[in-house]
Amino acid sequence: MPTRLVTTGEARRRLTFPGLEVVRQTGSTFAERLEHAVAGAFADGWQQLVVIGGDTPTLDASHLRDAFACLDAATGRQAVIGPACDGGYYLLGLNAFEPAVFRDVPLCTAETGRATALALTLAGFSVATLARLPDVDDEADVRALARRPGQLRLVAALLLSSLASTDALVRGWSSILRTATIRSRGPPVVPPTLS
Repeated sequence: MPTRLVTTGEARRRLTFPGLEVVRQTGSTFAERLEHAVAGAFADGWQQLVVIGGDTPTLDASHLRDAFACLDAATGRQAVIGPACDGGYYLLGLNAFEPAVFRDVPLCTAETGRATALALTLAGFSVATLARLPDVDDEADVRALARRPGQLRLVAALLLSSLASTDALVRGWSSILRTATIRSRGPPVVPPTLS
């Protein structure tokens, strides 16, 4: 079977690689899109899957190998969670579909990882845990990444530089617009040299 990537429609048009099946997300909320992607994969005959996000820059192939190795070794319902430092998770591996994991768990909170592990346990899964990794949700996370050694530091620094330039541009335009708005409200002013 090819690797399946579930993504937005816009990204779908740009991704064409041999062995990559690109499927469009469906659902109106993040939880629905995640549930539909997982349910769809199992309905199409997949027996194991690993879901990852795009906001964990220190995630590498070893994490994926470890997740699949855990699923391969399982004799019953098995889950693998890669916990994020903020309480969420960066990876979820499953060998069976369980809707409660997506419907009964508040996503994008500091309790998501713990609540997901509990929901899986209550649904009869054994739950394995990978190493905790930081994800990038806001500017503070990018700043923390910029302090790490290696190439990710450079990427974070470029992003912060871009944010600083954008902030300066926004402040500059805001100042210009504020000044222009104030001038447009008053009567015309004739400079003294022209009077």
